Amino acid sequence: MEAKIGFIGAGKLGSSLALAMANSGYKINLINSSNNSSSKKLAGILPQCQSTSKGQEIADKCELIFITTPDHSINKIVESITWNKKNTVIHCSGATSLSSLKSIENFGGKIGAFHPLQTFPQKNLPQNILQGITFAIDSRSSINDLLKSIAKKLSCKTITLDPKDRALYHASATMACGFITSIINLSIQMWKDFPGGKENALESLEPLIQTTFNNIKQIGPVQAYTGPIARGDVATISSHLDAIIPMKKEILDIYTSLCNYGVELGLESGKLNDTEANNIRSMISNYRNDLIPKNLNSHEAKLNS
Repeated sequence: MEAKIGFIGAGKLGSSLALAMANSGYKINLINSSNNSSSKKLAGILPQCQSTSKGQEIADKCELIFITTPDHSINKIVESITWNKKNTVIHCSGATSLSSLKSIENFGGKIGAFHPLQTFPQKNLPQNILQGITFAIDSRSSINDLLKSIAKKLSCKTITLDPKDRALYHASATMACGFITSIINLSIQMWKDFPGGKENALESLEPLIQTTFNNIKQIGPVQAYTGPIARGDVATISSHLDAIIPMKKEILDIYTSLCNYGVELGLESGKLNDTEANNIRSMISNYRNDLIPKNLNSHEAKLNS
């Protein structure tokens, strides 16, 4: 007899995972959410699935349970339910450790972590959003064979993480998603005074962004790295800094920090020699230590006049 499957949490992540599992042959039996309308909506589109307003009912009626709520809610949910030895409970958080589920083991239940390395920014997500992604599982869990089999059935991969590596793993995911989005947004902000303004920026930048990602995939980020840093073009970098100085200081800080890291990529790729690297580092240091404060003071004086 197949284990009955329940979900606590019917948001973007929970809905995506439940639908993906249902489409892969799993029967989802019961949905619970703090938002009753969300659980009813998700249950309504899953075959022979029901919703409940009580988390305890999930524990009482289901064997395999996924907690797909925001991270800050996990511990509260776990402590509010009386679990039993039939329960196998899995949280889907990237940053939260397995210890958040520890009390479930005191009832004789089993625990695991199953974090999808994917972003869920909007409500109406494509049904194949999980296809081909990687799920992070915890090395301490006794149910990893089960989690690997679920991932395989979803046409996904897994990575088994030591608990001490979870924060670094999640930081990596944040850089690959949120930080890249931030940098692209900063690039768009620089178009505000151009003809057409910021509204046309993304459309114009998109082919460049897409080609860059394609190059990274094909030849790796080190060899895909191009631009004035990789060429050792000090004059162009200097002109960039002069243009950025009147903008927010944070933008200048980000640009110069990325310049310094770009030097490391340029050296690693063999496109940049030591002399060129030192020239760029020296120029960046001079801007940060000397020119930036002077220009910022001048700019602030203009704003205050």
